[in-house]
Amino acid sequence: MPSLSLPYEDRPVLVLGATGTLGAELCRQRPDEVVGLDRRRVDLRRWRQVRQVLWQLRPQAVIHAAAATDVDWCQRHPRECFAVNAFSVAVVAEVCRRLDVPLVYISSSFVFGQQSAHGPWHETHRPCPGNAYARSKLLGEQYARSCPRHLIVRTCGLFHHRPSRRRGFVQSILTQAALGRRVRVVRDQWANPTYVPELVRALWFLLQSCRQGRTAWGTYHVVNGPAVTWYEFARELVQAAGFDVPVEPIRSEQFPAVAPRPRFAVLATQKYAQTGGPAMSPWPQALARCLHQLRNRAGQAPLPLCPGADGTEQAAAVI
Repeated sequence: MPSLSLPYEDRPVLVLGATGTLGAELCRQRPDEVVGLDRRRVDLRRWRQVRQVLWQLRPQAVIHAAAATDVDWCQRHPRECFAVNAFSVAVVAEVCRRLDVPLVYISSSFVFGQQSAHGPWHETHRPCPGNAYARSKLLGEQYARSCPRHLIVRTCGLFHHRPSRRRGFVQSILTQAALGRRVRVVRDQWANPTYVPELVRALWFLLQSCRQGRTAWGTYHVVNGPAVTWYEFARELVQAAGFDVPVEPIRSEQFPAVAPRPRFAVLATQKYAQTGGPAMSPWPQALARCLHQLRNRAGQAPLPLCPGADGTEQAAAVI
């Protein structure tokens, strides 16, 4: 841990959840500016420990990228889900407020789960969460707002070319396709597949811009566009990866999920675009870059059983 005697400008940004797909990329893009902590170094369910670590480190800012993201697990274990996704945020926000440092909290399009819409969700729309995971993320947002300088960044459908502990949408689809299996994916759930390196680039921009007073603190939606169903995304993924397997559309009722998923989890990004931040590519372009990186890592094509990104939104759509 850095010494408390470090001047403010030399103190790091603290990334919580540093071994997750998003947290690892946050650390990877700014290795000299961050201290990354995972659950082996700080257990977010032990609030006294969280307070002690934050007070000892006294960071320039905190990015809370840790989360319980398995939607069905959260539905079965709501107490543990809320402990990580919401109550830990209350503790972090309290310390950030007392230290007068910014807090960045990563949230989800799932907070709009129980409503239908004629267009994408804007930051001003009223959330209506439809499962334990979504409720925990919305409560986490409310706690984050208790910190005067806060950024709440809602996103959706994360995918990455780097390995992760949990199998996400891209990895699941590629694994099934590589084994020659029929791929069955829901056709009635709309979302924004979002490429993690681009999201992280936007997060760093927002934090810096807000701290410099060029952008207002608050809530932002950051995703790749345009809106697409998980079936359409999977079909494009399989074709672009070079596999010749059928991709079958199914209804949500045919997907054996414990927790209900949003039928329409599409986010509007005009507010972020107005900040002048790095542009988010159309998801087909981002997917092409992801597959290119996967091939480079694998050293061959077509793609083998490749690791993808973890994240709640991907797993929601796969059978």
